[in-house]
Amino acid sequence: MKFRGIAVTTGDMICHPLRTMEYIYVPLLNNATNVATDLTSAALTRGIGDPGPKASIQRIAFTGLDAIMCALGLVLMGCGAYVAMFQA
Repeated sequence: MKFRGIAVTTGDMICHPLRTMEYIYVPLLNNATNVATDLTSAALTRGIGDPGPKASIQRIAFTGLDAIMCALGLVLMGCGAYVAMFQA
């Protein structure tokens, strides 16, 4: 703005309020509008505006099969570490 000589000092802002509004306030408000639109879109995408109860499509729980698979994975990793330790 200083390079173009627009609203360089406070006196310029007071003497030329329309120019100040055009070159400072309009882009600032336009940017604020774009940010508000982006935030609204993100909130609607996440379902924040839905008045109903929030629910998952599928219930997630740690079951016995998950425990068995974790134990099997630990056993296999232990076997791999044992083989690697004595193979070298």
